[in-house]
Amino acid sequence: MANRIPFLSGFSFLFNEIRLISRSKLALMSIFLTVLATVLGLKAIDYTNERSLVGLAKTSFTVALGPAQYAAIAGSLLFAVLTLMLLSKDHRHNSTSLLNTSCNYS
Repeated sequence: MANRIPFLSGFSFLFNEIRLISRSKLALMSIFLTVLATVLGLKAIDYTNERSLVGLAKTSFTVALGPAQYAAIAGSLLFAVLTLMLLSKDHRHNSTSLLNTSCNYS
């Protein structure tokens, strides 16, 4: 493992995290809800008038603001809930030494 190039080991960590996320039902549900919020944001911009976004005309930039805003709000809230749920699960299983190790890693 010491012979590996750090760049390639970063990819192995990335693929490992993707594999772990694909096994977690909570993570997949939060990804699905974030995508759903993006679609709702796209639909919400269709029902507004041309001057609804702070007096700007309806351009591709202002049309993209709706889905981006919906996805950012939903994604940040779901990420916070998912993080709190996982940390409480780790706390219930008495894995505080692992949590402290990851906090002091920097």
